[in-house]
Amino acid sequence: MSSHKTFIKGDINPYLWEHADTLQSLNLTPPDILPNIEAADAQYFKLTRNIVNKYNMDQIQNLTLHVNPLSFFTKGSNPLKIRSLCLNLREDTLNAEPVDEAVHYYDVFDKETLMELEMLSWYSENSADVDIYSHWKLEEFYEFKNIRDLTFLSLFANDDYIKGCIINFTKLKKLKVDFMFDTPISKATMDLMGKSPCAKTIEYLDIKIEDLDTPLLTVVNDEISNFDIGITCKCDDCKRTAEEVIFKKYFPTKESYIIKDFHDIEQRNFILQMFKLFTIIPYSSGFDEYPSIGFYSRPLKAFVKKVNSLLFSDDEKLDKKESRAHEISEDDIIALYHMFLHSMRKNFDFFLPRFQNLEFLVLNDVPTKVIQYDEFQKCNVPIFHHYNYKSNQVYELINDESLFD
Repeated sequence: MSSHKTFIKGDINPYLWEHADTLQSLNLTPPDILPNIEAADAQYFKLTRNIVNKYNMDQIQNLTLHVNPLSFFTKGSNPLKIRSLCLNLREDTLNAEPVDEAVHYYDVFDKETLMELEMLSWYSENSADVDIYSHWKLEEFYEFKNIRDLTFLSLFANDDYIKGCIINFTKLKKLKVDFMFDTPISKATMDLMGKSPCAKTIEYLDIKIEDLDTPLLTVVNDEISNFDIGITCKCDDCKRTAEEVIFKKYFPTKESYIIKDFHDIEQRNFILQMFKLFTIIPYSSGFDEYPSIGFYSRPLKAFVKKVNSLLFSDDEKLDKKESRAHEISEDDIIALYHMFLHSMRKNFDFFLPRFQNLEFLVLNDVPTKVIQYDEFQKCNVPIFHHYNYKSNQVYELINDESLFD
């Protein structure tokens, strides 16, 4: 074993020290699983430095930190030549030790070597007024011009910082942004990205945006809240799914559109069901590199069983003949999922002409692969539940000269 990218508990460290001379990864243990100022004490930092001293830092290529690098490492003539840095931004370690204002990230890490940067915030939802970007001096990373893989997880949204990254990281190949509260990236930032040099190099995008077209399903909050269905795709499959699944099974009556409490949301918001409540999409930290993990997702059979249990009362279940005609099936869910992707057509079409080398696009938690449909056209296809998927992004091209005689 030469490298690893998993969370390391403290009691595992002694076993890794046996390989300290050859290991290329160093994953430092945090003071506690969750930020804890009392745990981030002098004893913790002494122990952590002892761990670092056991490793050949010239050998380390992947480094995961839960400390402030600007106070933890000393400024030296030879910055660490690491290829990948995962920086956990924790309130308990930010100022746990005195920070020398003369020390910069480029004094600690070699600017030319660093290619992968992941920043993960552990600040709570109640800390929205804290300027994490300023406190952690994150703008200094603009100096690292060779960044190719950039990830933001759980940080509070900051479009200006993202714009700075887009401008400075001209070799960017992979960008993943998952802001706190699922805040989307602004249209202005997307436009800048599409015009920047990195538009020619980006191969993987995982971001959230505001819909560029009418959403398939929305919640209208008024005096009486209700569901609103917006069908933009006119293909035969979407028409059939709308009639046979949405209007017949999810919203069969006028009363079914009315939202009285969260139970109605849970019962009839099929998009929320598919992607949040009982997700049918396995998780992966990178669909281009890592296998998908299904511990949060449900098999279709279990998903359908759960949805039907919500849609039908106990009395309705007793009338099996009546309920069976309106029960959701696995095919219904796949049809809904494909219809949802069709509703995202304008979103997909925004990216394809602007990012010519794009291979994976994960948009609003929907993972897709970009394929070359024919000599002239590209389209997005779902990574999961793709069987029998027909894209509405492409046209049948006629190449018969006799038609023009």
